[in-house]
Amino acid sequence: MNRFVVFSFVILFLSSCSNKTGVWQEDVVINNDNIYSIDEAHVKGTRKLLLSELVDTLIAIPLENNEDAFFKFRWLNVSDNFIAVRAEASPVKLFDMQGKFIGDVGSLGQGPGEYNSTSDVLIDEEGNTIYVAPFMGNVIHKYDLKGTFIGSIKFAGMLYKPKLYRNSDGTVSLVHLSFRDKDAGSTFATFNYTNADSIRYGSSNSLSLNFKTSMGEKRGIENEIWSYRNTDHFAFSNTARDTMYIYDGINNTLSPIVSYSFKKEQGTFTYPICMDLPNHIFINMVGGAGRSLILDKATGEVYRVEEFVNDLFYNLPMAFRFQDGYFFSIYEPEGFAEKVDTFLEEHPDSKDSDYLKECVRKFSDNVNNVIFLGRVKQ
Repeated sequence: MNRFVVFSFVILFLSSCSNKTGVWQEDVVINNDNIYSIDEAHVKGTRKLLLSELVDTLIAIPLENNEDAFFKFRWLNVSDNFIAVRAEASPVKLFDMQGKFIGDVGSLGQGPGEYNSTSDVLIDEEGNTIYVAPFMGNVIHKYDLKGTFIGSIKFAGMLYKPKLYRNSDGTVSLVHLSFRDKDAGSTFATFNYTNADSIRYGSSNSLSLNFKTSMGEKRGIENEIWSYRNTDHFAFSNTARDTMYIYDGINNTLSPIVSYSFKKEQGTFTYPICMDLPNHIFINMVGGAGRSLILDKATGEVYRVEEFVNDLFYNLPMAFRFQDGYFFSIYEPEGFAEKVDTFLEEHPDSKDSDYLKECVRKFSDNVNNVIFLGRVKQ
């Protein structure tokens, strides 16, 4: 194991403008003197990562059997009382925490309140609003907590793969892929859900990308941006930068939280997905050999994860996914049964065999998906 905490002084410049005038002005000078740095080449320690280190408890939620409630899963978003499932070729599906189907959030199409694909969904219970960010466009749609369309917030330029965050003052901020050679637009925006004209924009030259290569190829949009909202700040990263940042939409400030460097693999395209958790920073390398690192914020120690252990549900293997302050894993009943069968074949002496088989029988009565959900430890 190694400790990699680098203290440095970083200055970033943001700009803001009015969507009425379109005039950009220097706005903020930012500093951050506590930045974590991870260099995979120097990480020697490995260990198992227990789910109980990150999550308090785990519950299973069978979703309601309803023809309108079925979906092909892409991702989900969560609040204290609601689950919003982002689905393939389908509107967002809204459920309560007991798995009861509430309804679709809007509908597919190109009319008012309609969308064809989503980049993010934010459930703001305090504001009685669900925000849906289309994959690309110049609007963010608003719906009530039953999925009924309220209205749309229109922005001055195009938004590319935007991610959303609710600030402590009730405003909502977004970050997206901005391109200096296309729209020369903002990287960030913050708005009040009750006043669509109160949009404040912010721009960061260090985060702006090129939409086209020198050969004219439109490659910039192939980049991805991630933000999982598992902490009390707006953390995000993208494939074009080796840093995860925190954006403060109230004060229009940008601060780096961690930089990372990974070993290159010949002949393969690999990229890191960086996730901020309350007590850890988790980085998963996608592509090639695939590997994961985790940093303990309290000690600064960095480990390579050799195995993820689901010790909260009888060691049954599950993908470690986190969103909106929750761990989640989702299965169709048949997929869950196959997972259990494989596990029991590999562990024929498991003392939990009877219970796992009973779970399979119980979930087989349900033709919709089963979600395993657990709140992230603070």
